Amino acid sequence: MFQGLPADTALNTASFYGGVNLSGSVSGGRNNLGSTVQVRYSVTGGRVEVLKSGSVVASFTTADLDTTNSGNGLAIFQKGQVSIPTTSITLPKEVLELHVPQISGVPLSYTRFGTYANLNVSLFKQEINPLAAFVFGQQTATNMPTTGSATYNSDVYGAVFVPNGTEPSLFAVGDGNGSATFSANFGSGTVSTLINLAGVDALGSAGYASFGSVSGNGTIASGGPAFSGTLSGSGSGGFTGAFFGPSAVEMGYVFNVQGTYNSTDFVAYGNVFGTKAPPP
Repeated sequence: MFQGLPADTALNTASFYGGVNLSGSVSGGRNNLGSTVQVRYSVTGGRVEVLKSGSVVASFTTADLDTTNSGNGLAIFQKGQVSIPTTSITLPKEVLELHVPQISGVPLSYTRFGTYANLNVSLFKQEINPLAAFVFGQQTATNMPTTGSATYNSDVYGAVFVPNGTEPSLFAVGDGNGSATFSANFGSGTVSTLINLAGVDALGSAGYASFGSVSGNGTIASGGPAFSGTLSGSGSGGFTGAFFGPSAVEMGYVFNVQGTYNSTDFVAYGNVFGTKAPPP
C-alpha cells in the first residue's frame, strides 16, 4: 500500500475529522484536500501514523497489524480493548483501516482511503473520538480535464451510528450493503453524487437496516483535482474529495451526514470511490 515511498512520507488527504457521542451530536467537520489530516508511513520505524495539523493523533506498528482480517488490499491495525456496557461484546479501542478500493473486484490504481476510530466507552460515556475518514492517492495533476463529462462506476464504504441511550448501534456500510453514484462535468466544473445508506449492525443484534439516501452537487476547484459539495435527503451534510490518476480516471471523497429516517436518528460517515465508466 505504501510501496516505493521514501521514509517518513506524509500524504495529504481530504477528510472528515471529529467525533460522535451517545446522543448523536457530532463535533469536527470536513477538511478539503490538503495537509490538515495526513497519513504518514515511516519505513525505518515501521510505523503508520495519522496526523492532525502536524501532530500525531494515532500511531501503529507492524505488531498492531491484524493479520487474520487483513489482506486483499486491506490493512487493519488495532490497539487496546474496550467492553460495551450491558453486553458481552469486546471491541478494539483503536482501529485504523487502510484500503485499496475495488470496483467489481478490480483494485483501483491511484486511489486509497482509510478510517480511524478511538472508542471511549463506559456505562455513562460512549463516544467515538477522534473519528476520521480520509482519502488520498496520486492526485490528478497537469492533465486535469477541463472539457467533457464522465460517469464513474462507484461504491461506498463507511458506517451509520444510531444513538439509543446505553444501547447504540453501529451499522457497517459497504461490502454489498449500500451503494453510490458519481458523475462530473469538467466543462462546467461541477460534480453530482448519490449515496444509498444501508448496513449491518456491528455492535449488536439489530441486523440489517436502511437509512434512505442522500444526494448532492458540488464544484471542482479551479485549476486542481479537488472538489466539494453538500448532501441532502434522509439527512444533511456534505462531501469533499479529489480526482486521482491521469485524466481524472479515478475519484474518491469522504462524507458525513446527520439525519432521521423512519423516525430513527442517525449519523453517517465514510468514503465513496470510483473509476471512469466506459462510454456507452
